[in-house]
Order: sequence, then structure tokens, then C-alpha cells
Amino acid sequence: MSIANFINQMSQEEQAFHKDLIAECVQREYELKAIEQTTKDSLKSFENLGNQLESLFAALNILNVNLELYYAKNIPDENYYQYLN
Repeated sequence: MSIANFINQMSQEEQAFHKDLIAECVQREYELKAIEQTTKDSLKSFENLGNQLESLFAALNILNVNLELYYAKNIPDENYYQYLN
């Protein structure tokens, strides 16, 4: 039950008597909803970060494989210079 529903069930006298408490409850409910939305946004942002990191690591793995292929093709092994003399 939301605060607004609870307040609507109160009589005018009760509302007048507890107006400070009602105002505080309404403010806290608003703050809780804002925190909930911020948390949802943060989780979505964290999920996006995770996806981007996965993409980054996949690209780094591809780069590593390509560098190994380049190295194997273009850099002579340690015994290459042994027979040149």
C-alpha cells in the first residue's frame, strides 16, 4: 500500500493532526522511489560495462592471436643467425 492510499483512508482530522508525519512519509517514499530508479539505472550501466569489457577482451584475444601469427611469420627463430656465418 502506498502512502497516498493510506492517507486517503484517513479522516480530515487525522490528516490535520499528523500533517508533519505525513509530509515526512511522502518525502521518504519519494526518496525511496528515486533510490530505486538510481539502483536500476546503475545495474543497467554495470551490465553495459560488463558487455563492453567482454568485447574488449575478445578484441584483445584476436589481437594477441594476430600478433603471434605476425611474430611467427616475420621474426626469425633463435637458430636463424647461427648458419649465416
